Amino acid sequence: MYCAAGDKKRIHCLLHKQATDTNCRRIYCESCERIASFGPPGKRPAHCRSHKTEDEVNVTTRKCAYSGCNVDGNFILPGLYIGAANKQVYCSEHKPAGFVHRSTIKHIDVSEFIDADFETPLFDEIVDAIINDII
Repeated sequence: MYCAAGDKKRIHCLLHKQATDTNCRRIYCESCERIASFGPPGKRPAHCRSHKTEDEVNVTTRKCAYSGCNVDGNFILPGLYIGAANKQVYCSEHKPAGFVHRSTIKHIDVSEFIDADFETPLFDEIVDAIINDII
């Protein structure tokens, strides 16, 4: 969704956005026009990498699920990956046996299972596709 410059109210979609509209879903750095990724731990991002302060960390990526580890997690359970279904991630040092790098996971394009009349996913067909692909 897009907002008028300097506003937070969503008024346009991608097709109807004006040249001066900005993306409302993105959070931009307080010091420049880059997308913010760094902020106080547990808070919203406020700065880009160039303008982050010493106490700010990357708050937009999932961290390793191992207690006390603050490294970005890239290892997840093997199998099919649908959106954010795989919530537990681990770094390479703490990954449990059998976990694989997320780049090796097959992604499913759910759009082919959308019911044209209701614009909702046909979950039975998605489940069948997953089961048939695994077996």
